[in-house]
Amino acid sequence: MHSKKIASQTQNNYKCTDAELKKFYNSNKDKFYKVIVGHILFLNTDEYNQYSPEKDAEARKKAEDTLMKVNDPNTNFPALVKELSEDPGSKETGGKYTVMNNNQFVPEFQDWAMDTSKKSVIPV
Repeated sequence: MHSKKIASQTQNNYKCTDAELKKFYNSNKDKFYKVIVGHILFLNTDEYNQYSPEKDAEARKKAEDTLMKVNDPNTNFPALVKELSEDPGSKETGGKYTVMNNNQFVPEFQDWAMDTSKKSVIPV
């Protein structure tokens, strides 16, 4: 069966009114809120993905040095990501991730990203 036909049949089986949609949205707004964050990742693990205090200290030093660059208004953040980040998932996209309140990321990252008091003045 063609996928468009299946989608059409499925949509026809689930009808709801605008009022029902608004009610659902208003009851679940936190699930629809999203933010786009930019980050540079430094790993604190070795080539076997094992934590080591030495790698942690190295990652912290890199992060502190990089933070000074990030806070410079003349810094090109996406270029800095490509140069320094150890995150293969976002390195080529300038470090950008879209974060929603849906448990897609580790709780510490998601909680930080969703905290509306943490607004960046750095264009990403």
